[in-house]
Amino acid sequence: MPPGFESAYGTVVHLDTTDLKNHKPTPGDFSYLNIAGLDGNERRKTMLAIRRRCGQTAWGVADPQGDLDDPAMVFFMGACDYLGPKVFTQGVDKARTRDVRAYALFRLECDDTRASVPAPSSSSAGADAEAFGGWKVVKPGVIYPFYFLFIAASAQMNLKTRLGESGYIAFRDRLRAQIQQMLAEADPLLWMETDTTAIYLIPSTARTGRNVIIACLRLILGTPIFGYERLGLPFPIEFTCAMHHGSTEFAVPGKTGTIVSDAVNFIFHLGAKCAQPERLTISSDVDRSVIPPSLRELFVDAGVFEGRSLMHSRRFGAI
Repeated sequence: MPPGFESAYGTVVHLDTTDLKNHKPTPGDFSYLNIAGLDGNERRKTMLAIRRRCGQTAWGVADPQGDLDDPAMVFFMGACDYLGPKVFTQGVDKARTRDVRAYALFRLECDDTRASVPAPSSSSAGADAEAFGGWKVVKPGVIYPFYFLFIAASAQMNLKTRLGESGYIAFRDRLRAQIQQMLAEADPLLWMETDTTAIYLIPSTARTGRNVIIACLRLILGTPIFGYERLGLPFPIEFTCAMHHGSTEFAVPGKTGTIVSDAVNFIFHLGAKCAQPERLTISSDVDRSVIPPSLRELFVDAGVFEGRSLMHSRRFGAI
């Protein structure tokens, strides 16, 4: 680890992929996952694993060789620190330690679902985050409750015309990867997709519902940077987001053509006919308790659509 690291950070647990399964963090621990030597797929799997195991405590990623092309990814996934090659060379000083611990405290306070958010009613979310066993255990043909997330990207001109066929395909690939990354803490499944829209299935738990809302607000707030820097676009872009909760028969992506579901119909209608650019629209079927208390003032009533009352986020803009 970097020079000065041990004395600066106090109780630190160093992990590699073999240690991770048996690791049981306690309050005050700082757990670091060393990703040196892992390929892209292995890195993502192990970071998802440490997020699950250490999500209630502070954790970070040690990347001594600079293998990550985009270190911001670890923070999108919930990390409190990233130790890159320069840190390993230059060491850790008191100022950095103070900043990291302050950020970790802020992050854990923001993410403390059990402390700050009442348990949602059974109509909207499962009792606990651990109730979801992963997408591999979700069986086709069985009806499950989900959050449904609609996301559409738009611009003042036709994107396909402006970018050309090959450029538009590349744009869609980048957008798909970036959205998946931003939603990582909500365990998303890209379920249905058209040329201009996407529907994600989100597990029906308190944690994932909260994390969808946080991720969408971050996306909307950071749209200018997201469009220019992450998508490489030379012009502004807007995002329209809509969220609903309901039940549907599950089918694997690509085989959803026979699905008949009121919830699926409603999220398509909500996103395409009612939701507005630069806002997150939430149906009344989403229990309001999954909105973090610190963010509730950002939402206002938005009337009724197809028999359901709505809320949407306030617009963000320059003053």
